[in-house]
Amino acid sequence: MDLEKINNEYLKLKKDLEAAKSEVKNLENQKETIKNNITILEAEKSNAKIAGDTALVQKKETEIQTAKKYLENVLKEIEEKTKKWEGIKEKIDDKIKQLMENPEMKKHLDEVLAKKYSRKIEKQKKERDALKDKALKFTKLNELAEKHPSVKKNLIGMANARKQEAALIEELKTADDAKKTEINDVLIPQLITKYFTNKDLLADYLEKQNIKFEDSDFMQLANRFAENKGNINIKGTIDKEVKALEKQIRSLDKQIENHTNALNAIDKDAVQRAGVQQPQSNVADAQSKKGFFSRLADKFRAWKNKRNQKSLPTAEPVDATNSTTQNNNKKDKKGKNEFSKSLKYEIVQEQLAKMEKDGIKAGKQQRKQDKADKER
Repeated sequence: MDLEKINNEYLKLKKDLEAAKSEVKNLENQKETIKNNITILEAEKSNAKIAGDTALVQKKETEIQTAKKYLENVLKEIEEKTKKWEGIKEKIDDKIKQLMENPEMKKHLDEVLAKKYSRKIEKQKKERDALKDKALKFTKLNELAEKHPSVKKNLIGMANARKQEAALIEELKTADDAKKTEINDVLIPQLITKYFTNKDLLADYLEKQNIKFEDSDFMQLANRFAENKGNINIKGTIDKEVKALEKQIRSLDKQIENHTNALNAIDKDAVQRAGVQQPQSNVADAQSKKGFFSRLADKFRAWKNKRNQKSLPTAEPVDATNSTTQNNNKKDKKGKNEFSKSLKYEIVQEQLAKMEKDGIKAGKQQRKQDKADKER
């Protein structure tokens, strides 16, 4: 397969397609302009009739007929250009079909796709686990704040420091020079010290409870507390943050399932060649949904296949030096080298992106179907 040639032809067709689309768009704009002009001319003709101006009526009628003839030509041209557009699109589809009909290319793209899905799943799982860890820490902090006044006092101290700092920053906008100096050099540094004093005391205590908080976690909560109008609501604010984290976790769970379903749909051999561990499918669940006779039929088919395999004659050992085998190996090696660099071509990149998008879409539909089946 001459990928470079196919890609060049594909790029030319894409360029032609964009030009054809642009032509149709311009003609559609002309069509709307002409329609608007006809509407205006008909209104002017109607006014002329009311005024009894026969000559003007005739003039407007002539202009209307001219405009309608022009519109008819434009509509005809739109139809012709649209057919041209569709013809180019068919040629593009043929190029993609030519690409995907090569089994070695299909295998290669499946391998690349398997790696992409696998990396995405791994990344999403890490993100989800980090969010779960944070949600658990926030929940434990809430419990400690309810039991220990010192924890609640530190949280309120941090929140007040952030709240007062925000008020001072707002005050800077209208303050005179002397006040600005006091705010920047004295008041804000005092609040920063207050924040970190409370934060460090709280962090030390939490560490003794085997709860590790990052500085960003403390700042996130302090900012949320500071956003409260009136009294600082520690429990309500943390509960709200936990719910927000749980929503993100559920979203990631769905994405993981979508990508897992997409990965499971790829040919197992391609997945293995890509060095990716294919997630376990819900075979047990599927089997449990089958009736007794369906399961019995499966067992019978398995027994029959096993018996047939035993009755087959033993295959002759293949000579490793056989010329046919050597030629096939060379061909496989050549094919692998040919397609290993295929992603530098735009037609391959765009087809891979489409395959990825379609796979995730199908994975999402499968997730919804699985959910519906479980709810029955």
